[in-house]
Amino acid sequence: MSASVFESTSEGIIITGANNRTLSVNKALEGLTGYRADEIVGKNPKMFASKRHPDSFYRKMWETLHAIGHWQGEIWNRKKTGEEYLVRTYISTVKTGANVTNYIGLLTDITEANQVMEKMEHMAHHDFLTGLPNRSLLEDRLRQAAARAARNKSRLAVISEDRPILHQ
Repeated sequence: MSASVFESTSEGIIITGANNRTLSVNKALEGLTGYRADEIVGKNPKMFASKRHPDSFYRKMWETLHAIGHWQGEIWNRKKTGEEYLVRTYISTVKTGANVTNYIGLLTDITEANQVMEKMEHMAHHDFLTGLPNRSLLEDRLRQAAARAARNKSRLAVISEDRPILHQ
């Protein structure tokens, strides 16, 4: 039954040894990355890494993984084609006694959902027809500028022919 779940789930699964060399992947991971299993097995999963995250991101991920036994977050990876994609990732450690024997990663492609959220955010702050920033975006930027001025103990002036936009 475990093998059936491993192969039939829609999430990509990657299992590595303690040395972080890939031991096994499922079909969903092959579909997600564009690599065949024989191209992945024996290699370090960093082969999927995009250049979007600094080394400090991965250091923090490994620190958390070693400290509490699991880590979850979003990671930008790169497919075999070079295309970048965003995955929701959950990594857990498998231990025998005090020793880590394996790492198991579950990856779900959230690129499309992320694009939808970005589009909705853009639509909320830009005119539908012209694409120009709207009043909501102006109010947001004015609030940010007012907060920055307050923090820096400086002044902020806005000249407008219209009714007041921001009340403080």
